[in-house]
Amino acid sequence: MTTQLQTLTQVVQQGPAQAPARPARAPKVAVPNVYDGAMDKAEDFIREVQLYVNTHAAEFPSHEEVVYFTLSYMGGGTVQNWKNNVLEACSVAAGQTPPTFPYASWEAFKNEFQEQFGDPNPVATAIAKMEALQQGTDTCDEFTVKFQALAPRTHYNDAVLIELYKKKLNRRLLEKLYSLPNMPDTLQRNQATGDKGWYQWAMQLDRQWREFGAQKRVDGEARKATGSTKGGTSARSGQQEQGKAWNAPSYNRTGQGTGQARDPNAMDVDQTRRRPPVKCFKCGREGHYAAQCRSRLDIQAMMYDQIREYFEEESVRKKDGEEVKRKQEEAKDFPQESE
Repeated sequence: MTTQLQTLTQVVQQGPAQAPARPARAPKVAVPNVYDGAMDKAEDFIREVQLYVNTHAAEFPSHEEVVYFTLSYMGGGTVQNWKNNVLEACSVAAGQTPPTFPYASWEAFKNEFQEQFGDPNPVATAIAKMEALQQGTDTCDEFTVKFQALAPRTHYNDAVLIELYKKKLNRRLLEKLYSLPNMPDTLQRNQATGDKGWYQWAMQLDRQWREFGAQKRVDGEARKATGSTKGGTSARSGQQEQGKAWNAPSYNRTGQGTGQARDPNAMDVDQTRRRPPVKCFKCGREGHYAAQCRSRLDIQAMMYDQIREYFEEESVRKKDGEEVKRKQEEAKDFPQESE
């Protein structure tokens, strides 16, 4: 009894037993995409494998597990035959005494993979892609990500990269950058001073410009909707006013009412009758236009004295013609008696 009491006392003094520590959980990282042997995807595939292996190191106690894991995500295209050859070599090496492995390290496997599927001249390829790169319809954020991915592969220094970055931005955005009071002199933000670089200023101004454009479109649609509403109201009001005008009395020049208003679309016959006769501006005679005139006389080219003399002669000629016509009419009315 005394022994049990002493044991219980020790347990109470020691306190509750600590729960066993939980193993740290690996972060959720996507598995690599299946690689089909394309040269432009080789580097990205190795990066995806390396990311997954680094975040799940407990699952890969040796480089052999890493190689087998990498081979499991290869298939199709030209890579299938190479994968089969590697697996065959691993199988033969495992059957030897003692068992061996074809690759001394993960780095050795990556080097062979790069020689088989990687770009033989990555610098020239990156330069060619950089030359063809333009912002175009991309946002500055999208364009900058593409530019940043190619920049270190070209092996260009910052001065050359700044000129290339400016050259490939949209013209209007570049004009906004040149309107800054203090132009940036680096690509990235200066960590010592906190000053923005070309990347940060270009992306900020591009976002602001696109936000302003979106706001303008919203305002324009709102004005259009308001204008159409006002236009419909004005049109209805105009029709009502026109209806009132049809029934309104009209007035003559003396101010006396003439009764029902006349249709405004009706032809004004009286006004047409009072229209002066057509007069030619070339010869001065009535009854035709200048384009229809057959006279060689051009009054506009004559001096004042010539015009006055011409019309005096015309007046005399007209009087003589009327006198001759009058005498002919009298001769018809009062024929002479024959002798």
